[in-house]
Amino acid sequence: MNKTEETEDDWNPTCERFVACLDILGFKDRVANSTHGEIYQSLEKFSQFRDIVESTNLLTNSVKVVLFSDSIFIFSKDNSVESFDDIVKSTSFLLNISLRDNVLLPLKGSLAYGKLTVDTINQIYFGQALIDAYLLEQEIHYLGVVTHHSFEKFIIQNKESLLKSNGVDKILPILETPLKSSNVKHRNFNIRKSYIENLKNLEKLYLNVSGKPRIYIDNTFKVLEQLEKINLNQEN
Repeated sequence: MNKTEETEDDWNPTCERFVACLDILGFKDRVANSTHGEIYQSLEKFSQFRDIVESTNLLTNSVKVVLFSDSIFIFSKDNSVESFDDIVKSTSFLLNISLRDNVLLPLKGSLAYGKLTVDTINQIYFGQALIDAYLLEQEIHYLGVVTHHSFEKFIIQNKESLLKSNGVDKILPILETPLKSSNVKHRNFNIRKSYIENLKNLEKLYLNVSGKPRIYIDNTFKVLEQLEKINLNQEN
């Protein structure tokens, strides 16, 4: 980890770190078809969960969450194993609460790794990893989170130390991932049972979109079929 002048909250502004880039699917349609107040209430509720991630859920002060319009960015403090675990946990947390009745802000996104500047005091955020995460997120064609090859390289180099309690292959299994160009193998987040139970809320999204946007929902169910087989095999 690079040693540079630390910020007021003991974060080095520039170092090797992880970043998650999440996008709220159908946000522009929601804005067009809902009142300004309804959109504000959904984002306000989501913002409360963001605060939980930064404070209660992660006591080590190892992640920061930035919410801007329909984009959410999660930055890790550094490239330690603890920061890896916490960004995975916090990204999983936001993904799994995104389809709750009182939120219903479906997400797709990606995680990348590399040298990044996160200067919250001056609101400066930049680095190749941020670009990598954003570009991959744009390619994702289902409601889930995918890892960039920079993130996967870190896993290979540190696999024995990562997520010892459950194992990285269980939490981030390799799947045939729906991208806009084709299906490509990537590590994906293993969606929790609570997320699956909330998928009934996707029927509400069907009523707000037509044609191409519905592919995201259909592809989500296809990914779930893969995950069900993987989870069944791991239990046996």
